[in-house]
Amino acid sequence: MPAQSLKFFSADGDAAFTPYQINAGTPVFYGGYVPATNYVTYDYFGNLATVNDAHKHVSTTVTNYTTNAVEATFSNAATNEVGFMDFDVPMIQGTNFDWGGGSYITNGGHSGNGFAINSGVAFTKTLQKNAQAVNYIFSFWANAPVGSVTLTMNLTGVSTITKTYTGTGGWKYYSFTIPMTGVTSSFTLSFSNSVNIAIDDILFYPENCEVNTFNYDPYTLALRSKTNTNGISTYYTNDIWGRLLYTYDQDKNLLSRNTYVTPGDQQNPLPLTVTAQGYNLYTGSPISMGASGYTSCTNTGVVYQWNFGDGGTATTPSGGITHTYAATGTYTITVTATSPLYGTQTVTTSVTITTAPPPPTYVILHYNNYTTSNGNITNVAFNNGSTTINLTGAQLEGYQLALGTYTITVTLSGGTQYNSSTDSGYGCVYLSGNLNVCRDYDVHNTNTYAFLSSNLTTSGSLYFSIYKPNCANALPQ
Repeated sequence: MPAQSLKFFSADGDAAFTPYQINAGTPVFYGGYVPATNYVTYDYFGNLATVNDAHKHVSTTVTNYTTNAVEATFSNAATNEVGFMDFDVPMIQGTNFDWGGGSYITNGGHSGNGFAINSGVAFTKTLQKNAQAVNYIFSFWANAPVGSVTLTMNLTGVSTITKTYTGTGGWKYYSFTIPMTGVTSSFTLSFSNSVNIAIDDILFYPENCEVNTFNYDPYTLALRSKTNTNGISTYYTNDIWGRLLYTYDQDKNLLSRNTYVTPGDQQNPLPLTVTAQGYNLYTGSPISMGASGYTSCTNTGVVYQWNFGDGGTATTPSGGITHTYAATGTYTITVTATSPLYGTQTVTTSVTITTAPPPPTYVILHYNNYTTSNGNITNVAFNNGSTTINLTGAQLEGYQLALGTYTITVTLSGGTQYNSSTDSGYGCVYLSGNLNVCRDYDVHNTNTYAFLSSNLTTSGSLYFSIYKPNCANALPQ
């Protein structure tokens, strides 16, 4: 990999200049060349990590080797002088920490993934001390329980350092200045917390270093956030193609909005259409209406004005709405869509509203037998105080029983309680739908079960079910 770039400049020319060449495998260049850039460090995948301009202006870039996206940048510090870990992507860079245990929190960190660690679990890293830095900055985002938390740090050559911060029960940025006096030129940093916390975006860097960290969508790889040295974040929202739509400040206030228009969109905006639909187009029943024609690229700023034909109007920022008509008739629905890019389109459709038919005056009966033998319904009697209707098990299915309040008596054949060894008998009789009542097998009632004052005054369905288990095990939990 390249190790250095050189440059040569002479305003008046140089008669002795000779071009760069390679002799017997050895590069030979003119002595008037001076170093321009030193490529100091590459990661294991050939991504440039640390460079300087031959005047000690050093910069480091941490690269995600799977996507080649920049994860962090550091000015005035080399790779082996900083520590960084954001738990979002694998980094074979030399900036990441080792740790004694914990678990990843997928998409549960300050931005992207986080990491859950128990109290006393240490993160460690070996570094070279930056020669110009009197102090280092140690910062991180933490989701710590409400209350005081003690941070314990150990650096080779100095006594244990303790810092205290206050947990809030949510994600918060913390930063501490760490004096480097007495720390050896090559040293090991370790730190741990006094309580269980979730942690994200760990940084340890010289105080004269400027840092930026970046977070990306794991699927589109579009930039989601950028955080600077002071812990101030800028957030980004992108469309499904990874293009920037919105930029927000650290408090999620909107800073900017982008709109994208293709040549095809500009030349051929889709015509607007409108539909009205519903399961029942009746008076008093909400009708769903929809206007379509604008795509996700062209719908920014579109305003829809509705006229429902019955004197009702509405304005919406999207092409969907519901409306309820009070009277029967055929109505013309008019919608006007106004776009800041494409002007105004107006379309109409009609809808016919009728009166809803009266509700049914009966309950539909159903019968299900889940036993193998000795559990069939032979008769069901419905008595409303003046009349009794008797139905066999075969007659139950689909029968339309007039609405009313009934005493229901169910008679079964067989007469044995369910026996799992022989797989015969029944465990309970269950009435569901308009009712929700169950009777367990009772050896004393001669296989006859009465359901008193059964309210069947509302149309619907009533299911008669015979189960092998008893009520406690047969009914849905």
